[in-house]
Amino acid sequence: MQQDPTTATPAVRGDGRRGWRRWGGWFAPLAVIGALWAFALPAYSGPDEQAHVTKAAAVARGQWQGRHIETVIGTLTEVEVPDVFGDRPADLSKACFAGEPTVPADCATPPTGSTDDVVAGTYVGRYPPAYYGVVGLPTLVAPGTHTLVLMRLVSVVLGAAV
Repeated sequence: MQQDPTTATPAVRGDGRRGWRRWGGWFAPLAVIGALWAFALPAYSGPDEQAHVTKAAAVARGQWQGRHIETVIGTLTEVEVPDVFGDRPADLSKACFAGEPTVPADCATPPTGSTDDVVAGTYVGRYPPAYYGVVGLPTLVAPGTHTLVLMRLVSVVLGAAV
């Protein structure tokens, strides 16, 4: 007689090990693919990556809300972050390909900026802060242009885990 799987005891189901193996079977390849993406793409090559980086750097520094400003194009949130995570270095870095669909993003120069705090704007300022707080942690440890890859990797691990 075959036992109904909904009433099976943990010993019969394998104590959950099969579930963890299944999870690991998905986590590993997704994490590897995501890590390849994190290293392969030039800085700020995504259309809104700068806005999310600014938000993450601000939330990691305790700025959960920022100052909301109404503009012609909608609400903008002003926060104080190190210059390297603000909007100016990102805009300069991607100036060669932004809005140019036939120009590849590899024309971009690495973003440069100081670690001095500046006021920066982001249009994702009202997004829920928990995810940004975790992804922004690398900005506290290693504030620099290379930190973007670390932020991407943290995001990849979170995404692959769920």
